[in-house]
Amino acid sequence: MRATWNAVDTHLPAGQLFCGVWRCEPGRWRIAMGATERELFTVLQGRCRVDDAQGGFEETGPGEALYIPPGFAGDFEVLETLTITYMICE
Repeated sequence: MRATWNAVDTHLPAGQLFCGVWRCEPGRWRIAMGATERELFTVLQGRCRVDDAQGGFEETGPGEALYIPPGFAGDFEVLETLTITYMICE
């Protein structure tokens, strides 16, 4: 189960900006960022892991932030029910 509370959805001269809060129960899926899409999120509660296509990974928990760059491809795994704040720029 996933829930998104998008607080900002605005057009910028160079694209779109989205900010809000996201909550998700444990699970794993593939992610692929567009050529100009990037995300920065901060974990409020829970744990997650992001694996890249080259075999590297980052795991984050409460108080930690993670940046996902343009063109990123890999897997996103929610290890413990997760609540984050996010900012996505396209």
